[in-house]
Amino acid sequence: MTPQLSEDVMADIKKEAVERLRPYLCEKLIAGRHFDYLRSKMILNIDDTEEIMCQTTSKKKAGEMLDRLAKNPKGLDALIESIRQQRTQDFLIDKILDEVLRVKNSRLESLKSEEKLVSPQTESTVLYHPAEESSLPNYLSNSLTLRSSSTQDNDKFPKPGELGAPPLPSIPSKEPEESCVCSTMDNQFLPLRSSSPSDQYHK
Repeated sequence: MTPQLSEDVMADIKKEAVERLRPYLCEKLIAGRHFDYLRSKMILNIDDTEEIMCQTTSKKKAGEMLDRLAKNPKGLDALIESIRQQRTQDFLIDKILDEVLRVKNSRLESLKSEEKLVSPQTESTVLYHPAEESSLPNYLSNSLTLRSSSTQDNDKFPKPGELGAPPLPSIPSKEPEESCVCSTMDNQFLPLRSSSPSDQYHK
């Protein structure tokens, strides 16, 4: 889409075009021929025309007129219309319009280049994140995604006791500690044999 240029920008473009063509226009223009029309459009007044006519040469008169026209945003348009009415220097119109178009295109290209310089990387410095877009760095976001998917996969396995779950490992039974203690104690403290009369007799 072509950017729209304001009136101020267009006035500046016309002024630049005139400055580029200044040597050529000063040589070709005859200032006195355009006074009446320019005064009728309130572009010049009587003081302006007198100051212009005070210049010593035709080129200086044309230059002075161009300087005064540049102060009015509609000055160049009025000069072109004055040239068109006289029908003697139509080639000047084409020359001026071509230069204005050239300067305008140059400005438009400059504006397009400035728009391209505004890259997404520059805009991403603003703390704004569209919906469903993570504000974390990529490596953190990827790590969290992997962890989340791993947890979801684990949730798919059946829990212990559910259908399809692997059997629980068997735990070897242990003997009560008390029995072990008692067994050991029994080994250490065996009951004494009771002495019978027959044993005493043999002694």
